[in-house]
Order: sequence, then structure tokens, then C-alpha cells
Amino acid sequence: MPVYELEIQVRPAAARDLGRVLTLLDQARRRYVGFGREDLPNLLTHAAHAFVIAETGTFLWGIACATIRARPAALNEPREIVWSYLRGLALTDGWRTEVGIWTLMEGLRVVLHDRQAEYLVSYVTPSWLESPLAKVGMYPIDHLVTYEWICDTVPAPSLPAETRLRPAHSDDVGALIALDTAAFPSLWRQATGELIELLMTSGRFTVAEREKTLVGYACSDVRRGLGQIYRLAVHPAFQGQGIGSALLADALTYCQAAGAGVVTVNTQQSNHASDRLYRRFGFRPMLQRVPVMVGKIAADHWLSPDPSLAHF
Repeated sequence: MPVYELEIQVRPAAARDLGRVLTLLDQARRRYVGFGREDLPNLLTHAAHAFVIAETGTFLWGIACATIRARPAALNEPREIVWSYLRGLALTDGWRTEVGIWTLMEGLRVVLHDRQAEYLVSYVTPSWLESPLAKVGMYPIDHLVTYEWICDTVPAPSLPAETRLRPAHSDDVGALIALDTAAFPSLWRQATGELIELLMTSGRFTVAEREKTLVGYACSDVRRGLGQIYRLAVHPAFQGQGIGSALLADALTYCQAAGAGVVTVNTQQSNHASDRLYRRFGFRPMLQRVPVMVGKIAADHWLSPDPSLAHF
């Protein structure tokens, strides 16, 4: 009896693939989904995203998608870096995990390279995904840690002289971008659109100001009794002066008043200064650590980046 090999084609997805993608997401046991169903039409068609499908005729083997973001360059950096972030991946039952992920990721890499992306980042929440991504060429550079605070008395740190806290407003966007860029390495910076969204949607967005210069900010919100601190940043030139403590206390006070029983915040395992700050306020790290993996998108194949990438 002759043996036939199936030819699997990987191509960029289109709007017409929406129904098949939804069916796969409903049925696949191996899936990583970092988006809502309402986001799918935009993910399939917008240039800010790369979305590929693997198929044989009308049969869909798997999907992979990523969002592309250019992060601003700091004053001492030659240019911005264009990052991409894995948003979703799913394999049909019966397709070997390593083969399927290699096939999808290679197709995704080609599209990302054409879109000028330089790196792909994955927050590896499903454990089955870590080993296949490593075999593709992605490299673990850090872990995300979630800290939890059971609402209690909020410390009352004092602000340094000539520094005040106030609500952020729309005129602060340019200064907030400059502050965020100075405070974080490229991988962890916010793009302009992301900061504007935080400013518009967060329940509390507070800035620390000294002599009309923004030196720090924090944004937080409370939903269904759970408080979350989305972002806390202090300009490097003003760190160690109690500004971060004052911003954190302000965020926690807001969360308590808004009905939160628990408040969470995420940071990198390597961010020891944040770890010390949160522990001083009574936060406790949760056991789960989410690996952060990065692959360098080259013209012809994946390259593992230098492990120090997370720090610039």
C-alpha cells in the first residue's frame, strides 16, 4: 500500500479564516490564547499583528499570532527596537507538539521579519510550550512574578521636599513616555498608545511631580473586588528618595477605598528594587513564576539572543 505524505502549507491568515480559527480554538487541547474573541478580526487583518495558519487544503492544523510594537529609544540609545509578542498559538489534536510549533513559528518568523520586527517575546504561561519554544531557538531571559497584598493598613511614607502627587491628565502624555523610557529597559517599555490607553482606562493614574517635572507615576484599578497595580515607575535620577513608596501607598489607598480585598502587581524576578519595595508594604510573591522567552528574528532562521537582553 503506498504511503502519502501530507503537505502542510503555512500562510498569513485573512478575514475569511475567522470561522475556522474559532473552531480550532474551541476544539484544541494545546492552545495558548492571550486575546479575546472580539479581538480576532483585528488580529487577522491589521498590520500591527502577524497571524499565520497551517493547513492542508481546507483542514486547519494550527495557528500562531503575534503583536508588533516599536519601543521608544532612550537618549543614550541609537534607535528604537521593534519587538513582537506572542499572542496566541493552537495545535489540532494529533499534530506532534514539537513539529507543529516549529512549523508555525517558522512561518510566523518569516512574516515578522517582513514586518521589520527584530525579536519575538513569549510569556510562557502553559508549561507544555516552554520546551518546544526552546528547540525553535527562543531563550529564557527572566520570569514574571505576581505579588499579592491582602488589604491591611497602608503605610504613610513621606514625600521628599518639593515633590507632590497629583492626578495625571492628557497633557502629561509626552512627559510620561519620556519617563517610562528612562525607567525601563526596552523590552519592558510602554508604547505611546499603550500609555494613553492606561491613562484613559485606569481607575487611578497618579504622577509624582517636582518643579513641574514628572519624576514618577503609578496606575491602578479595581474590578470585582480585585485591585491591580498596572504600572509603577520612578525616573532613575530620582530613585531611592521615597517617591516609589508614596506612589505605591497612593495606589493601595485607592484600591482599598474602591472595595478591593486583595491587590496584585507583577514585576520581573530580576527587579530586586521592586521586590524590596513590595515586601516592605506587606506584599508576598506567589509561587508561580512565568518564564519570559525571547528569540531573535533573523533573515533565514531563529537566533538565540544574548541573555543580557532583558537589561537593555
